[in-house]
Amino acid sequence: MTLFIPEEPVPSLCTYLNEDPEKLVRAYLDSDIESQSTMEQTVMGVYVILKEVALPDDDPQDTGVLIEGVEVLSDLSSIVQACALLFGLINCLNLSYSAELKCTFEVVQKIFLNLNGQRLSSKAQLLKNKLLDSSK
Repeated sequence: MTLFIPEEPVPSLCTYLNEDPEKLVRAYLDSDIESQSTMEQTVMGVYVILKEVALPDDDPQDTGVLIEGVEVLSDLSSIVQACALLFGLINCLNLSYSAELKCTFEVVQKIFLNLNGQRLSSKAQLLKNKLLDSSK
């Protein structure tokens, strides 16, 4: 089920790189009985639990990180924080990036964090060039 999530920079980066942002951030309704089984099938990602009767400006009920279907972090303050912590966990635990989000994680690692940024894929290099051109 696709739910409205307010514009966030990391899912927008996925979209820009032609990757599915729902592979990184999935929203669930607190009343959805199937959400738990769907979350258990998530290899790695961020979840957002929304109240069914919430207004668009209301904060989510919960935001957290899933790895191998297990909730490893919860009650986080934002999607950006959850994505940053997911990235940190992937690196600390020496996990492989999800193939479906390879470009997104490459851009975060090599362009934004400047970690091992000498060799870039063509998508990442194109984005880096655009970012450098826009800063002139």
